[in-house]
Amino acid sequence: YRGLTVTLAGIVPYTGIAWTIKGKLNESLSGVRKRKPLTAIEKLVCGSTAGLIAQATTYPLEMVRRRMQMPLNQKLGNDSVESTLRTLVRTEGVQGLFKGFTLNVIKGPIAIGISFATFDTLKEWFTAKSQGGK
Repeated sequence: YRGLTVTLAGIVPYTGIAWTIKGKLNESLSGVRKRKPLTAIEKLVCGSTAGLIAQATTYPLEMVRRRMQMPLNQKLGNDSVESTLRTLVRTEGVQGLFKGFTLNVIKGPIAIGISFATFDTLKEWFTAKSQGGK
């Protein structure tokens, strides 16, 4: 279960940041466009942008989790988040906290963008259905 605490600690800020930013982007774009609902592409862009920002903000916790879950002979520090974080920064510098981030930029925002766009579309559909709409 090494890394479970840091995994759980990373989920809350990631989710909170992603949902908050997605909501703000949707509101802002709806206001600029003077119409609602947003198109599927607009929803996808808002969700992907929110996912990218949330991922960039919380990625260092992901790196700490990965390091904590390494085999004992390859680990940095001990089982504490603080020790692993300190050792990671000391041995690899701040850039070590973002190792592998480029690949995640390709996959992560697209996946969460699709999830958010699907959520928003289904929410609109179910809301219209419950109000007797088409």
